[in-house]
Amino acid sequence: MKIALKAEIKEIDKRASEEFGVDELMLMENAGAAVANETNRFLNTAKGKSIAILGGAGNNGGDAFVAARHLLNFGAKCKVFFAGDREKLTNSAKKNLNILENMKVDITDLNEERAADKLKLYINRFADAIVDGLLGTGFHGEMREDLANIIEIVNDAGVPVVAIDAPSGVEADTGMADVAIRADLTVSLGLPKFAHFFAPGADLSGKVVNSTIGIPSVLLTEDKIKSTLIDDDLVKNFIAPRSRGVYKGSVGRVLTLAGSEGMTGAALLSSKAALKAGAGLSTLATGRTLQKQLQPFSFEVMTKPVEEIKEGVMGGDAALKTVLDLAKKADVLLMGPGLDRFDDTMELVRNVALNTPTQLVLDADAIYAFKRHADEINNIKKIPILTPHLGELATFLDMKISDLKADLINIARETAEKYRAIFAIKSECTLVAYPTGEIYAESFGNTGMATAGAGDVLAGTIAGLFKEAGEKAPILGVHIHAKAGNIAYEEYGEGLTAGNILENLGKARKELLNA
Repeated sequence: MKIALKAEIKEIDKRASEEFGVDELMLMENAGAAVANETNRFLNTAKGKSIAILGGAGNNGGDAFVAARHLLNFGAKCKVFFAGDREKLTNSAKKNLNILENMKVDITDLNEERAADKLKLYINRFADAIVDGLLGTGFHGEMREDLANIIEIVNDAGVPVVAIDAPSGVEADTGMADVAIRADLTVSLGLPKFAHFFAPGADLSGKVVNSTIGIPSVLLTEDKIKSTLIDDDLVKNFIAPRSRGVYKGSVGRVLTLAGSEGMTGAALLSSKAALKAGAGLSTLATGRTLQKQLQPFSFEVMTKPVEEIKEGVMGGDAALKTVLDLAKKADVLLMGPGLDRFDDTMELVRNVALNTPTQLVLDADAIYAFKRHADEINNIKKIPILTPHLGELATFLDMKISDLKADLINIARETAEKYRAIFAIKSECTLVAYPTGEIYAESFGNTGMATAGAGDVLAGTIAGLFKEAGEKAPILGVHIHAKAGNIAYEEYGEGLTAGNILENLGKARKELLNA
């Protein structure tokens, strides 16, 4: 399923009208009916229930007015609260508000004196649910004081809320919010929005259901919408059951350059994840002094010593030759987990990256190695895969995390295109950005995965899948990693560790094949 930015939804609505004759009033009718149906389902039945309908002057308000009419037909008792200027009502919203007036529905204008007190009294004493049609996806910037007061009244009431498209106060393209409705259910219209997946919007949205509201499917699936939700249906196309003739060398040979004093766990997690994801051979190249420490714990992972400038610090010409020679025998070279940021090691990473023909996955400190040498990424022989979390990406781009989050989708696209690289950007909703402008957003995962080492497991998972999935490996790896995290969450909840994710990669892969 595609994910839409606000501008894309606006264009889809326009084309639905101009090219297919599905006009705004028809879409509003379908949207309101969908909201009413989902509200009826959410309440088990709307019959006999008292529902406060909050509507603004825009089309989100019009959707709410249509929903009120359908809920009344279900047998609900609806009271409408209008927040806005009647002179600014869109034509379609005005028509549907007039219908409610003709039906003698009780409508309160919230700009009237003491109207906010009436709202507070009604929802605290009578309302079984609230339908939020104040702002929807149209909001951006700073909340007006009068609307902020209404939102505070709604949130303080503790009454279940159904939001239309997005909770009022949440920015649709980013999920950012200051003052916003806290919904229990959000009915997304047309296509999901990024606000449903990024905090705090994801938390404020509650459960999200999507309704296409009668928009022709060709408009919702066309290639010009370059954001796609990662789910089982998408990802199972990137992996297939193996033939009986496979052997360890044919399903992927991964070399991992990782580890430093005090961060040996990252090296083990990432190199083991390659095997758990499905690679046939995994070799861990690490500093000579560390290799002897790690060897007893590596079991299935082979270890190779790399020359050190000083104890625990890899670097120098001899190290470069060793890693390049090892890389010749590998399908994928993963660099970065637990490397630390010694100048000699960072130079080693760059020299290896620029002089090997082997496919690269760059994680953590290997990304930092290019902080002041970013343009050199364009000289890497094969399109590399970079796996930063938001902090690492902000550091790489020399910007604040807050500024990055404020325009993450566009920045991800521009960065992938500029550096001719695939970026798997780790966050509450991990994104995979391609140089073509395509963005894939992960729909699985859980809060327990905010744990040390989870990113190392992801990097190893992507590397382990590359032989099978090629440039789709980041999408496949992100999803299998998230599924493994969900399996681990069932047993360990918020106390899960990276090792729990690691141990469930095989089970997640198997579940995907059987999906």
